[in-house]
Amino acid sequence: MVKRLGLLFFLLALATLTGRAVAAEDAATTKPSGLSPELKVLHRFVGNWQGATTEWIPRRFRGSVTMSCESILGGRFTLTKVVRSNGDFCIWVNTYDRTLRRYRKWKFDGGIDWRAAGQEAEGKWDDKTKTMTWRGDLGHDRTSVETVRYLEDNTVKWSLGTRQHDDDVVLQMAAKYARVKQLPKTRNKPKIISAECKVLDMFLGGWKTVSTTPKNKLNILAGTWTSTSSCVRPFGGPFTLETTTESDGVTGLIIRTYDARIKYYRMWCFTSEGYSGDNTLAWDAKTKTFMSRNTTLFVASGITVHKLWKVDDDTLVWRTVIRHSDGKTTTQSHGKSIRVKKPVKVEYADPPKRPHHVVYLIDRSGAMFDIFAGIKREIANSVAQLTDAQDFHVIMFADGPPLEKKPMALTPPTDKHKFALAEFLDKTQAEGTTNPVKGVNRAFDVLAKANKRPGKTIYFLADGRFADNKAIIAAIRARNAKKDVVVHTFLWGKKAPVAVKIMSQIAKENGGRYRYIDPDL
Repeated sequence: MVKRLGLLFFLLALATLTGRAVAAEDAATTKPSGLSPELKVLHRFVGNWQGATTEWIPRRFRGSVTMSCESILGGRFTLTKVVRSNGDFCIWVNTYDRTLRRYRKWKFDGGIDWRAAGQEAEGKWDDKTKTMTWRGDLGHDRTSVETVRYLEDNTVKWSLGTRQHDDDVVLQMAAKYARVKQLPKTRNKPKIISAECKVLDMFLGGWKTVSTTPKNKLNILAGTWTSTSSCVRPFGGPFTLETTTESDGVTGLIIRTYDARIKYYRMWCFTSEGYSGDNTLAWDAKTKTFMSRNTTLFVASGITVHKLWKVDDDTLVWRTVIRHSDGKTTTQSHGKSIRVKKPVKVEYADPPKRPHHVVYLIDRSGAMFDIFAGIKREIANSVAQLTDAQDFHVIMFADGPPLEKKPMALTPPTDKHKFALAEFLDKTQAEGTTNPVKGVNRAFDVLAKANKRPGKTIYFLADGRFADNKAIIAAIRARNAKKDVVVHTFLWGKKAPVAVKIMSQIAKENGGRYRYIDPDL
């Protein structure tokens, strides 16, 4: 018999936002019984793991990683929480879809500009090599390949690579994990999340819900159900995780976030009956209402409309109706949720102030030849993270006149100008000796023509081996006498004492930060 929870997810376009759901945070965790051979493969990873990871692209990082994997929803899914030593984190939801006959994985990465919002991948298990290979289409011509190889029951090798246009590598990571009995306690530092994501705090805490589906010819099931729910923010990050328990025993998991790319809220639902689905929702701050619209499966040319109102801090009311093509409506279900447990207070960090005007000043001398390809990737990835409110320019210096992206001025990070940057980077080579003075002057010339919005920044990347350090310091002091331009320095290459000294001094005198980037990582 099809349970009401699964019916709502798929036939009513994920009808209830809070209503289904949740008891204690671990209520959805159930010891699996009678697992299929395919699900047993996924349950190999259940437990605690600790290891080290190395990232080469887009940023260099080497550090420790902890992971906890648990069986949830009657063993139909596994939930993995990953935390890296630099504070990054993500959550994976895995299953074997019996209908589609394939392994499926959803990935949720933390961070204010996170791009892996429920990205899906399809898995294939090789029993001979004990390797799971996940392949995903990330959109925007990006594809990913992730492998998990079990060297033995207690050791795993993992790797991830993402390519764009089936050629350029935009992400490359690898790690090795060992099973441990207990993970070390970690303290979650306050995270930076968007104002839109903070709206989802209205769902945090424990809830009790009464849901009613009236009798009519369109309703396969009718009656009244109760459910309990508990909603938290894993690691204080940009998404909420809600576990659910229905009065008929069906359990569920709901993950929500705000997707800045499409400017809508998104919700993913998973149930102990093996169902999975996702939906987009719009938020009206004036009426404090979430709403979603979907084509209905019941009526030709009809749509299903779901609305949820925030009555007050502890009361949510929702209603789902079907609108027919002739203008008539049919009430499909409605409910009311009462908060029964206050949420744990979540502390958020203040977002950094983004500079409105950014100039990348890059050393392209022959000394950078071996690492120049990596530098180009760093620039492209950095520009990809800029917002619509920012503008940028790229200047490359050696011993002659600096080379610049066209047009030779600050431009917004639109697709047109990103494409122009890609062409510029592709044809620019590392050659000659290092003399950044002309490039420094050109960077300040460009910023002098910026509009009146505050926040001027130079990202100065070089190997720090200059012919005349005094001339460089003097040039920057002369052009930045008012200290209205922040200069961040990045030393890339050999960490010679003289290079560290000059790059640190430039950053310190101009309100910036110095950072060393190891090309061997």
